Amino acid sequence: MIDVKRPRTPQPRLRIALVAPPLEPVPPPRYGGTERVVATLAEGLHQRGHDVTLFASGDSKVSCRLVPTVPRALWAAGHRAEIGPYMQLGIAMVAGRENEFDVIHSHVESYGFMFASRSSIPVVTTLHQRQDLPPSAELVRHFPNVPLVAISENQRRFLPQANWVATIHHGMEFNDVPAGSGDGGYLAFVGRIALEKGIDVAIELARRNRLKLRVAAKAFQPDEVALYERVVRPAEQEGVVQFLGELPPAERDDVLRGALASVMLGG
Repeated sequence: MIDVKRPRTPQPRLRIALVAPPLEPVPPPRYGGTERVVATLAEGLHQRGHDVTLFASGDSKVSCRLVPTVPRALWAAGHRAEIGPYMQLGIAMVAGRENEFDVIHSHVESYGFMFASRSSIPVVTTLHQRQDLPPSAELVRHFPNVPLVAISENQRRFLPQANWVATIHHGMEFNDVPAGSGDGGYLAFVGRIALEKGIDVAIELARRNRLKLRVAAKAFQPDEVALYERVVRPAEQEGVVQFLGELPPAERDDVLRGALASVMLGG
């Protein structure tokens, strides 16, 4: 058993750059998996005394130093087009200041691989998305020396030859999340409308067990909207699904608190 009251040995203060996607603020007001993880990481490192600089959208609210890569989060600003140039802009801003840091932690997927392969400063990339589809798999193979962090053992098994330096499961702060009784008699799905999140399987699970599926999820990118129309809307009309859209944390937690189970059945 770890004695949490035992004083920690003082650790060297590091100058750390965190690079977040510019899609949602850090932390996000509703759904935003990567941005929520980055927010928890930024606050945790800052509280431990490290000199943390976050490269993210200008409407982010964090205790550490913030360098805006865009004035406002792209999705909040109504942007629905290509995001690649904005990802690269964030990386370019970090590259221009790389000598200010001891380590750079990228959360912008493969967009930072070229920089990571050439930087004079250690750059580690946490991959938040699936890696069994192009072009991600090809890019990982093309940059075999870039240090990578996986979020699960399942994620990294698709590219066993990649330079995985660790598997670190997402850590989230749950101190303010109320415990639930699960007496609502329904299933809950929280995330976004995507096949890799298993929304189609979750619907079928609810249908076979004659349970309602309450869905608190994002659906406004073209592929998400198309999947909603094809899979979710018919289930709504059937009475299997109650689609709630994106919810702020308090409302989302209420949904989870009353659920018999939270289902996340994607691969």
